[in-house]
Amino acid sequence: MKESIKSLLKNALFNDIDEKELHRILSFARCRVEVYEKDSLVVQEGEYCDTIGFVLEGTLTIQQYGRSGDALTINIFRHGECFGA
Repeated sequence: MKESIKSLLKNALFNDIDEKELHRILSFARCRVEVYEKDSLVVQEGEYCDTIGFVLEGTLTIQQYGRSGDALTINIFRHGECFGA
């Protein structure tokens, strides 16, 4: 969890919060760390959005697929960035 907190502190949402305070805040929240294999589907278009996700390591690519199956990259989220899920 300590490494996750250090990664979260790189996000602008936590600019004025120190490590100890963020740990205290997270102890009250329903947080979980999930690991995804490369090319895994994390969120599908049209799903209800009620959480916020943070990329702790690696990248998360948002893609839209056309009728022919071709992929269009919409955005790439990197270490320390957040996304709605």
